[in-house]
Amino acid sequence: MAANRVRALRERLLLTQEALAFRCRVATRTAVTWEKGEKCPNSRNRKRLAKVLGVSVDELGLGETNHGHPDTAKAAS
Repeated sequence: MAANRVRALRERLLLTQEALAFRCRVATRTAVTWEKGEKCPNSRNRKRLAKVLGVSVDELGLGETNHGHPDTAKAAS
């Protein structure tokens, strides 16, 4: 996951992690895990995140793997 990309976009908009989480309708801890690369947002949250950050889903760099289940690909390696 392009965690640095999410953080850079958030900081460019002068948003805190709390504000990003609020706008994406997720817990702050969830947004933090995206930034740290610990977890990838699901497709609905990926769309929300892109909208909040003002970029396309593709520009987030959160490409789906293993037929839309990025976490299962990580577990398989």
